Amino acid sequence: MQLTALRGQLRGYPLDGTARIGWQQGRLEVPELALRVGDATLRAQGEWAQRATLSAQIRAPRLAALAPGLAGALEADLEAAGTPSAPIIIGKVRASQLRAGDYGAQLLEGDLDVDLGTGDRLKLRLTGTGLTGVAPLTGFRLSTIGRATAHQFDLDLPTEA
Repeated sequence: MQLTALRGQLRGYPLDGTARIGWQQGRLEVPELALRVGDATLRAQGEWAQRATLSAQIRAPRLAALAPGLAGALEADLEAAGTPSAPIIIGKVRASQLRAGDYGAQLLEGDLDVDLGTGDRLKLRLTGTGLTGVAPLTGFRLSTIGRATAHQFDLDLPTEA
């Protein structure tokens, strides 16, 4: 399938994109996927076959363009490697000045590195600062490292003084 041009509007923001995606005999190929809504972008490329090599990047400097009621900025980078039966997922996410109704965070950051096939690797880190709407909490730090069957889990929840 090839989408040479997608044009339009979504909630008043310009929408455009291109895509080349193929599926044949259990093999997904994504030579190009590029979507834009306002100044938010999604890009993906790679394949999911006997070996997985998919990657995606999200850049959304104004989340309000994507969903009513949201504010802030989001950046994410994701990769899938390994095989379909034993995928490895690696990712980073960063969101700033988030707001959804009465809830918000100045900064959320996270990293993920997990081997879903063997379970030999499990790393997760997620931090949040400047939380609002969840008093008395002002932030959090969550991390885990190890294997799926044996790992260390740490959680820190600072509160207002």
